Amino acid sequence: MSLPARLDEVERLTGWLRTITASVLQEEDFILLEIGVVELVNNIIEHAFENLSGSIEVGCVLDGKRVTLHFSDAGLAMPDGIQERYDNATDDVALDATSGRGLGIIKRCFEQVQFYRADGLNRISATYVPG
Repeated sequence: MSLPARLDEVERLTGWLRTITASVLQEEDFILLEIGVVELVNNIIEHAFENLSGSIEVGCVLDGKRVTLHFSDAGLAMPDGIQERYDNATDDVALDATSGRGLGIIKRCFEQVQFYRADGLNRISATYVPG
C-alpha cells in the first residue's frame, strides 16, 4: 500500500490492515497492533516529512498470527543511532511529556522492530505477535 505522508491518511492504513489481518487476529489483538502502527507512522510523518510532501510504502506479511510490516519512505534520513535509542527505550516517560514517548509505545506493541536506511530510503520492519 502507498499512502501520502499525511496524518489524515493513517486511518486508511489501519483500515487496510484490519481487512488484511481479520482472518488471523481477533479484535483485541488488532487494537495493540493498531496502536503501534499509528505511533510508528505518525513518527515517520512528523520526523521524515516535517514540511515535505511524499509517500510511505507499506507491506504486510502474515505468517500464522505473526504480522510483519515493512515501511519505507524517501523523507529526511533517520537520525544516526535510532536503532540503539529504540533498543534502549522504556516506558518510564512522564505522562505529560511532550516528546520521547513514541519509541517506548512502539516497543510495547511490537515483538521486534528494525530501523535502517538502504538505497536512499528509510526502512522499518516491525513484527507483531499477539500475546
